[in-house]
Amino acid sequence: LDDLQWADAASLDLIRVMVTDSQTRSLLFLGCYRDNEVSDGHIFSTAVRHIQSQNIPIANIHVDNISREDVRNFILDTFNLDDPGTAHELSDVVYRKTSGTPLFTVQFLIKLVDFGA
Repeated sequence: LDDLQWADAASLDLIRVMVTDSQTRSLLFLGCYRDNEVSDGHIFSTAVRHIQSQNIPIANIHVDNISREDVRNFILDTFNLDDPGTAHELSDVVYRKTSGTPLFTVQFLIKLVDFGA
């Protein structure tokens, strides 16, 4: 479930009930949120603390932007290019426009292909 930083109290309560219910077996809940939009006093943070207080394990995986070299390798792999020099200029432009945000990188490349660039 994406964008949990925007979830309302009722939705977070439903999630809390689902993951802490002792009758629930074999549930994997995967949620995403933007940590720069969630403070300690945010209702999402409160819900997480409540879940943790019930001894429910929570694994946090921080996803960051990708590097300029990662963008270049992604372009090489995506377009099946053998020569790294071929992707150098394009990867610099893509990185400059997207700051290495994975979603924006993919979307930007899709738009370039759609426009025949």
